[in-house]
Amino acid sequence: MRGLVALGGVLLLTLATVGPVAPPTVGPGPSHASLALAGRGPVPTGAAPTPVEPRLHPLAGGQGRLIVNTTDRSSVPNTGIETNLTDYLTLGLPPDSSFQTAVEEVIGDHDAVFGLFQNSVTFPEAFFSVFSNSTDATEHIAYWTNLTLTPGTSYRFALTATNGTHWTLTVNGGLFGDNRSDAEFDFGATEATWAGGIGFSEVALYSGPFITPSEIDVPVAFATRTGSGWYLPTEAAAYLFTNGERWGAAGRLQDSLLAPGEIETGTAVANLTDGTALWTGGPVPVIVALDVAVTQAPGMYPVVLQLSVVSTGGTLLPNVALALADSARGGFTPAAVLTGSNGGASSVLSTPNVTEVINDSLQAQVTLLGFVGSASVALEIVPAKQLFLTLSPNPAEVVSGATVNLVVGVTAGNGAAAEGILLLVGVAGGVASYSPFITSDVAGHALITLSTSTGAPTLQVTVIVVAPGYWGHGNFSVNVQPPPPTFWEKFGLWVDLGVVGAIAVVGYMVLRRERRRRRPIPHLGTILDPPKAPVSRRPP
Repeated sequence: MRGLVALGGVLLLTLATVGPVAPPTVGPGPSHASLALAGRGPVPTGAAPTPVEPRLHPLAGGQGRLIVNTTDRSSVPNTGIETNLTDYLTLGLPPDSSFQTAVEEVIGDHDAVFGLFQNSVTFPEAFFSVFSNSTDATEHIAYWTNLTLTPGTSYRFALTATNGTHWTLTVNGGLFGDNRSDAEFDFGATEATWAGGIGFSEVALYSGPFITPSEIDVPVAFATRTGSGWYLPTEAAAYLFTNGERWGAAGRLQDSLLAPGEIETGTAVANLTDGTALWTGGPVPVIVALDVAVTQAPGMYPVVLQLSVVSTGGTLLPNVALALADSARGGFTPAAVLTGSNGGASSVLSTPNVTEVINDSLQAQVTLLGFVGSASVALEIVPAKQLFLTLSPNPAEVVSGATVNLVVGVTAGNGAAAEGILLLVGVAGGVASYSPFITSDVAGHALITLSTSTGAPTLQVTVIVVAPGYWGHGNFSVNVQPPPPTFWEKFGLWVDLGVVGAIAVVGYMVLRRERRRRRPIPHLGTILDPPKAPVSRRPP
């Protein structure tokens, strides 16, 4: 039996030895954080010690383990193990609890375990740990805390032999942790040779309520690298070790919509008994349908593809990945699709620009391990039609600060008007206002309404045909004229001179009037003194 492990005041007893078991390791949180470990289920007789039913110490907290092992001898020897793990919503774990979903393999004298881990104080994180099978010591542990995980999104983990006895872990093709020291470990072996040492596991350790995701979709539980490609084991079985609420798992034998390497797990999935087979029979043929609405298309033209994947019995298959390609090297948007709930998907091919007629072959192939199927369809691609552009008036002029209407003529090679052609307009050489997209009318005319506030003498107007299946362009010059002079620019000087003259005349008249008013003032006494005797008049 493994030893007791103190877990924040709660004792947990790890599983009895049923082949090498990853010993507990401290999670990425504080010292009381729960443990990251992966269990192992029964293996073929003679390959390891006889399995022993696990038991919990009376003082221990609870634990739940779902383990999927392969008994397919063709999966070894191998030089790599791969799994697709789907991120789950962050769990509200009680203190001193953890949950992980992972895959593991015995390589030489070591046990490699990697996947997604969460404890009561962390979000789900990617981890990579290596244990010694002889001492149970942790020899490598790394957490990729900067990897952004999106719930419901699948992440491809692959551990492969890369340099002698050194193996390297990648996630979606990039180095684990974005650095080689976290991603690489020397296992002392160039290949793995024990089928029983391969397993997928979900482990929950808890001191309070039993909390696991309601459902986790694992697109590929695990595959091994044999020769030059990835091999999906044809036989696998599930084992449950729990202390509390049981969880469930489903494979292709429980759900025919799943590929042989797929499993669904969680509390929302039906419970199973130990030793339940999850998949068998190897790769399953499926029918891929690929349809296009046309058999001929011009270059630089969007062609819509409709795809579907069904079983040989006619059942629509959702969540199946398809890769798209074509012999003419056109561009797909998107280049890989995933079938929806109705088993269907769509994409758009942008045909390449060709100068002669070519025969293109469009292909769609299932890339999900366990399903095998493909389809192709022929498409004839003809050269795109050239269109010719003119500008009226020509030469064109625009007054700075004003607006002018320019007419672009669009015609085919025979001179016929081309209707409904989308054009892209660009103006260089100054600051201008215009609509970048215009469309030709029934007469083959498209209107450019152009205004400018630039002082540059010339604008360069470029018009490009962007209508699918057509090509053509035109470069035109538009002369910029200065605006006509304003009233003040024309007569401002004369007005100013007139104002100045008027002011001078008025001033002169005012001064002259003041001078006339300046006369001698009589002695006031003769006016104000009263007469001293009556005044008599005498005739002259």
